[in-house]
Amino acid sequence: MPSTPRPSGSSPVLDDATLDEFRTQTDPEADAVVEAHFSDSARSAGQLFGALVRHPDDPAPDAGGDADDPVAAFVAERPPWPDWADPAQVRSGQEFFERWGMQILPGLLLASLPQAYAAAKGVEVLHLTARLATDPRRRVVETAQMTVDAMTVGGLAVGAPGYLTTRRVRLMHAAVRYLIDHDPLVAQSCDASVPRRWCAEWGRPINQEDLLGTLLTFTTVIFDALDRSGVSYARADAEAYLRAWCLVGHFLGIRPDVLPLGLDEAYALDALIRRRQDARSEAGREMTAALVGMAREQMHPRILRGMPQTTMRHLIGDETADLIGVPPGDWTRIFFGPMARLLGRLSMAEQHDRLLRAILTRIGTQLVKGFVEINRGGDRATFALPDHLADRWSIPVAAAGSRPAGGTGTD
Repeated sequence: MPSTPRPSGSSPVLDDATLDEFRTQTDPEADAVVEAHFSDSARSAGQLFGALVRHPDDPAPDAGGDADDPVAAFVAERPPWPDWADPAQVRSGQEFFERWGMQILPGLLLASLPQAYAAAKGVEVLHLTARLATDPRRRVVETAQMTVDAMTVGGLAVGAPGYLTTRRVRLMHAAVRYLIDHDPLVAQSCDASVPRRWCAEWGRPINQEDLLGTLLTFTTVIFDALDRSGVSYARADAEAYLRAWCLVGHFLGIRPDVLPLGLDEAYALDALIRRRQDARSEAGREMTAALVGMAREQMHPRILRGMPQTTMRHLIGDETADLIGVPPGDWTRIFFGPMARLLGRLSMAEQHDRLLRAILTRIGTQLVKGFVEINRGGDRATFALPDHLADRWSIPVAAAGSRPAGGTGTD
């Protein structure tokens, strides 16, 4: 997809009619690559996914030994950054992540993913692929790894880990679309009694609206979570973080002319998509239950097992939490309600903010250590952090694994 220059102040006009159209649009370039892969009957889905996930630091996996596979050609390409991407601003956004990573990563698990599960149509593809292809615990770890790879300083430089990972995820999305359309195990049906199905009323799998909505869960939802956790940051830093994620969105195949490059634009789009898509669904509730269960298992001592669901409700609000079936908070609610009111009366609100940041940091530390322990299966790499982040976030390097830091180039 050719890059489309966009002035920093431009804002695409998005409304219900446009977003309805976006639900029919996917990513033609990536779809064509995957279609070409499967045009050879000797090529399998296993070869394709193996090439994309087995060796995340290999610059050009060969799709199972088939050097002529168009997947290998796509992964080997090194397209430059789009014209609108400012290297200094992207770096500032990545520095924002490195500074607040121990608050952002639990926010990813306890706010971003739950908000994604509230999108009743978009969550169906996550639910279906979790059943057909992989363990949802592993999917959470892979999402966290992509975030670390992309948001580490230098991680989006051409050829760096985040750059490679996001382009591979783009092909995974296209592969999922292809398999939903062609796998005989997936019924093309809107009958809710059919266990493995795709309903045309949901739109195309991983369509442009859902990609935009997901981008917002990694940005505006995170900003809201940081705000509710007592983290103070400059608007310019949030703008830079948003721009860095828009670059990720570009490499994931989101139409460049609709990327929300400004905060006001992003929040307006977030409100519009939530109004359109947030609704109760069994898929969303099942995904949430699995997520809460995973988070609870990572909490030690056992008396803190209720902290993830309590924190989730605090970060996304009771209305969204009720939609997706987040269990009620337990005794740990005292940290978010009664204690806040008490300290407010004592003019100690800053102390409460420090407490919330400490809680989120504790959750983040335990989650990252838990990510390391999860077996992703096969030849997939374990969760890894660059050494400087493991040190900065007080994660033992031996436990955290090793991931090369991002490159120094930009385009």
